[in-house]
Amino acid sequence: MRIPVVYHDRERQLPGQFHLAPEHLALDVALREIVIVVQADLAYCEDLRVRAPPADTAFRFIGKGLGVMSLNCAVAVIQLLGYNPLHLFPGNYSYYDAGVRFSSIFLGTIGNADLFSSFICLFLPLASVYYVAAERKHTWLLPAVLLGAFCIFVSGVSGGILALAVLIVAASPFVVTDGERLRRALDVAVLIALALFSAYSFRTAGSSGHLALSFVPGRRGAAVLAAAVCLLVLRLLLRKHEPGKRAVSRLAAGFSVSAVLAGFALSYFWRGTDGTIYEFSQVLHGNISDKFGSSRILIWKKVLGLVPGHLLFGGGPGTIAQRLDLTFTRFVAETGKTLSTYVDNAHNEYLGILANTGLASLISYLGAQILSLAGAIKKAGTSALGISIVCSLICYWVQAFFNLGLFLVSPLMWLVWGLLISSLSHAKS
Repeated sequence: MRIPVVYHDRERQLPGQFHLAPEHLALDVALREIVIVVQADLAYCEDLRVRAPPADTAFRFIGKGLGVMSLNCAVAVIQLLGYNPLHLFPGNYSYYDAGVRFSSIFLGTIGNADLFSSFICLFLPLASVYYVAAERKHTWLLPAVLLGAFCIFVSGVSGGILALAVLIVAASPFVVTDGERLRRALDVAVLIALALFSAYSFRTAGSSGHLALSFVPGRRGAAVLAAAVCLLVLRLLLRKHEPGKRAVSRLAAGFSVSAVLAGFALSYFWRGTDGTIYEFSQVLHGNISDKFGSSRILIWKKVLGLVPGHLLFGGGPGTIAQRLDLTFTRFVAETGKTLSTYVDNAHNEYLGILANTGLASLISYLGAQILSLAGAIKKAGTSALGISIVCSLICYWVQAFFNLGLFLVSPLMWLVWGLLISSLSHAKS
């Protein structure tokens, strides 16, 4: 953190210094990406504003974020191969001991697989959408897109996968607006399809001590690979063809509508007997079980029961563990032991806000989201960085409906949100 010299007299101001009234204090944080201005005199509140990031901030921020995500995903891939890099698992434990020797699933350097998915949901859309929308073509983003997509699929966190699907459907009409963006969107789509194919084909057998790995595409994997080939052929056909903007807009809108209708139809007529799609199918048929969503339905019911007693301001930050008595147990035949876990989180960020800090807090939070999204949609075509950030936030906010919202990831969301506000301020000026 640097505190620059601030002069009121512009003639004495040197390059790199800020021209602010002496009542202001400017803090320059993290490579001048964010500046927090603290106003000492409330009479001058109209001067309080956030300085927009410079043009090259996009490269620095996206590069750093993707660098961290790629390292995290690389560690996760090594863990999936049965190894224990950095000795993140104690003793001789490994990723494949989840559900046998310990209850939760841990992946990457973050640990909890749900939080690992939240982290990817924040940075994968940032890279993907920026690649599509930027004026220049940044091919260096694609390897991180492929790695991040593979990790979120292989993690099996349904909330994160659903959030990614919702983002693709909702953002396509706003992001894919001309022929060049369509071609780049197909590049990303091919990589995501290949990542899903790899996740479907990655198989393991045995225990952590005697692990057998294999790559066997099943019927679903073959179908996804066929879709990837079709997308690649379409991408090649568009190399020398420039479709009109109106045709591209209609295509993007048609894709979104078709994807929504196809998704609901597939879920409604799903013939499977387990899994997330089966549970959603049962919900569409009016059959809701407390066990759905890894017992999230039961958890949500119990947490909602805490709300009426402290409706307006909640029971206090982080107090769900003290106010909720809910434990899950499971007998493990392989070890002859019983694993137990107690619930200390709402497993829904919005419900957690309601229970911990009350209705007033939740309304403020949702209102801030709506205002930010409204401002971003109005200026969707003015800034590639802006639309990339808003897509990143949408993906995070969707998965937050099913996730934990802990400090390991949520502060990063607040930083990204701050950059969105800064980007909108820059577009306005």
